[in-house]
Amino acid sequence: MDYRWDKESWQVAYKRGVDANTFGRVVEGLRKQHGNEISPVAIVDEARPDDSPIHPLFEWDDTEAAEAWRVHQARNALNSIRIVVLAGSDDEKEVYANISIQDDAGHRSYLPATAVAASPELMEKAVDEAMSYLRSWEARWRNLQELGPIFEAVREMEKQRRARRKPGKRMARQAVGTPKSS
Repeated sequence: MDYRWDKESWQVAYKRGVDANTFGRVVEGLRKQHGNEISPVAIVDEARPDDSPIHPLFEWDDTEAAEAWRVHQARNALNSIRIVVLAGSDDEKEVYANISIQDDAGHRSYLPATAVAASPELMEKAVDEAMSYLRSWEARWRNLQELGPIFEAVREMEKQRRARRKPGKRMARQAVGTPKSS
């Protein structure tokens, strides 16, 4: 079997020097040992020895790992918080409080959903990212024919968005910056 990292993960693996085929072979070996079922705990245990070919994928300095975990927890909290809006008489609706947007330099920050909704440039950037997530989701699940109508709807939406864009629109949108995350 030939393995590749997905487009979002390959940079971390590449910087840490672990080839996708190396990782894939380790996973195959673990599947054989564990009856085809595998867990993240099994991967970490396999990577723990210094001479493991997948050891570099993980942060083994406990101080750095703990800080990275706290940042991960903060990201989860930002992604989980909702605002309760009264949609009518006694009718509550929950909406996301924050929207994560990546600026042109690759820095990600969280903006209030109300600020994104009020800015055509930020809303365009947010929808672009959402469409990118949908394309990634489609790439993962494209072999499930039952999801074909969803994939077709996403392609139709992309086609409509391209038709609405004016030639100079893309350059103007790229000039919009977002605050950098810390």
